[in-house]
Amino acid sequence: MENNAFVNKMLVFANKFSNQRHITAIRDGFITLIPITIIASFWVLINNLVLSPTNGLLKNVEAAAQWMDLGNQIYNATLGILAVLIAATVGYKLAVSYKEEGIFGAVLAVVSFFIVLPATVSLTDVNGDEVTAAAWTQTQTSATGMFLGIIAALVSVTMLAHFSKMEKLKIKMPESVPPSISKSFNVLIPAFLVTLILGLVEVLIVWLAHTDIPTLITKFFQAPLVNSFQSLGGILLYVFLCNLLWAFGLHGTFILGSIGEPIMLTAIQQNMDALKNNTELPNIVTKPFLDSF
Repeated sequence: MENNAFVNKMLVFANKFSNQRHITAIRDGFITLIPITIIASFWVLINNLVLSPTNGLLKNVEAAAQWMDLGNQIYNATLGILAVLIAATVGYKLAVSYKEEGIFGAVLAVVSFFIVLPATVSLTDVNGDEVTAAAWTQTQTSATGMFLGIIAALVSVTMLAHFSKMEKLKIKMPESVPPSISKSFNVLIPAFLVTLILGLVEVLIVWLAHTDIPTLITKFFQAPLVNSFQSLGGILLYVFLCNLLWAFGLHGTFILGSIGEPIMLTAIQQNMDALKNNTELPNIVTKPFLDSF
């Protein structure tokens, strides 16, 4: 009897966790991007195992390396902007769960992501002088910046949903105005407040703490999580919990995927960057590693 009660409690907790709107939005956002990540992974494989002039199968064919440009172009437009894409898909799914306009949720999530990104990059010119340019880098927009994209989507769309429920913040339009235009004006003030709050937080952190939101998230959130999965204890705990849920008839990998997927995608992105720079791969545990072993 006690065992049945424990199992029932586990089922209730697991179902609540799986159906929590923010967890569901992350999970469904990743599922939406599965075709894109597979396409990108295919071209990374082709470039490094077939076309690479150093260790590819066609390394002795002079024209083969030139075709790596094709794979690089596709990579740049897929995994190279994965943080932007995940912000959009998570924002869309979360907005729909709040019964808000999904496409606007996606747009606001992307806007919010770029609001909290520093838009300057320090470069060194041919003379050795440091030049500051107004630009975003692939380090920010690829899977390395994915955690920031997810957090920006969750925070911005959640705030939008709460502000949109306040009647005083809605701009009433005449009945003759098309519904699509009325909806746009209804979210104008809530969206303005969301962007104002996020922008203020970013600039205040830059002014007062002399750092930025991406740096803080990487240092206190992303790096510890990625490192925990690279330890034997960390990955065994994750696998144990996945299988424990299976023991209760629940899809453990599906339920915990919203936690594990971002961590392991970040790890494989770091490996890809290291491979492109001909340096040692930093991470052992990635999604393909876990699936294989």
